[in-house]
Amino acid sequence: MRARSDRAGRIAAQSAAWRKAAGRVLCLVLTVACVAFAGLVSPLRAQDAGVPLAPSQSNILTVDTDFIFANSLYGVQIEQDFNAAAQILIAENGEIEARLTTQEKALTDERASLSLEEFRTRAQAFDIRVQALREEQRVKETEVQAIRATGRQTFQEVLTPVLTKIARERGASVMFERQQVFLSAESIDVTLEALEMVNEAFKETQAQQDPDAPQVTTPTPENGENDGSQALQSPAVEAPASGTQE
Repeated sequence: MRARSDRAGRIAAQSAAWRKAAGRVLCLVLTVACVAFAGLVSPLRAQDAGVPLAPSQSNILTVDTDFIFANSLYGVQIEQDFNAAAQILIAENGEIEARLTTQEKALTDERASLSLEEFRTRAQAFDIRVQALREEQRVKETEVQAIRATGRQTFQEVLTPVLTKIARERGASVMFERQQVFLSAESIDVTLEALEMVNEAFKETQAQQDPDAPQVTTPTPENGENDGSQALQSPAVEAPASGTQE
């Protein structure tokens, strides 16, 4: 009985020791977690308070490439070129539609004085002109849309080495689009830094192409500006039906 009691005592002592050790481990884990959470929240609170944060070394960075494109000298120039070409095409479409409407009305007015065969011949010729003009304007519309697509590709070729340089300087191994990140510290976002470097690259390129050109300043895109995309339509005038009976 005494031996059994001694064993029970040793088991109870070991259990108590294990509970104390587990408690110390749990406290250590909670302390580390709190420190890590504080390291994440502190920059966020500093951001909310408007306190500027110095660039920090981080394995992860974020960037908003759409913001850079929209506000960079490259992006603004591309949009200006696109809008200018789009407005020209819109004006052409309006002139063509007005001209075809006039021709259609004239043909319709002559309908009563023409034989059925002659009217059909003229109507078919008018229809051929309409289809040819539509195809011509569709080709021009494709060329206008290519201005934006090609420009975005050129911009990406400029942006990629800029972001690569920033990542190397920050010691980062990965960079995410900011829209894909749910929560992050402002100190790991490099959007404004990249924007400044892209604009400097644009200015250097412009200076090399035209040394006498005035210094370029960053324009501010206007909200609500017509980008021309809604009116890139081919003429909608239809040829009169050639099979109408007199």
